Amino acid sequence: MDRTGRRRRVYRATREDRFEAMIAADVGSAEPLGASVPFSSGRILRRLVHEMGDLEDYLASHPGRLRHTYGLLVNKINSTWGLICARANQEGNQRNTERARQRTGRRIVLEQKVPIPVRPNTKLVGRILGPRGLTVKQIEAQTDCSILIRGKGSIKDPNQEVWLRNQPGWEHLNEPLHVLITASDYSEARCVTKLAYGVHCIMTLLNDDNEELKRQQLIQHAVINGIYRPM
Repeated sequence: MDRTGRRRRVYRATREDRFEAMIAADVGSAEPLGASVPFSSGRILRRLVHEMGDLEDYLASHPGRLRHTYGLLVNKINSTWGLICARANQEGNQRNTERARQRTGRRIVLEQKVPIPVRPNTKLVGRILGPRGLTVKQIEAQTDCSILIRGKGSIKDPNQEVWLRNQPGWEHLNEPLHVLITASDYSEARCVTKLAYGVHCIMTLLNDDNEELKRQQLIQHAVINGIYRPM
């Protein structure tokens, strides 16, 4: 074998070793449920998805290699999703208990409509909802706000939307497409803070044309449905 061939084998082995070591470290890490915010695991998930993209690119030119490492990474992504959901549920229950102790006076409800712009070849509603509605559920748990898609085009079936438009309770279908963010609390200051945070999260999604977010959601959707395969 010539020197070039030996160098290629060494480089490939070194890169595979880096993949295995990096992924093994992430797979071996675990975060216990605790008092931190429910989406502190989001950082880990973003890193895992990024690693999946790198591994996918490598496997595209080296099919059949690192299959065990790939399986470990898929399992870790699934378990991290489970951790995020468990934290969201846990902290939601804790907030309910805290609110029950603080219920004094009149409950305050504040709303804010955020217009959804029209952009060619960009599905902003899908970006907000995320795969199986996970993105919007995460934001609701994180901000303690209700987040709804409202306005013209918010109903999947156009014929049904036409029929509903003149029905009581569906007046919003005559408005432009928007996100309705609702916050409620017995404290006005807390209510204002929640609403502002909810608006900030939605505006970040609407204004960010980051292709990495789209890629992450596509991978998440495939992993959730058990159909993710390297290209």
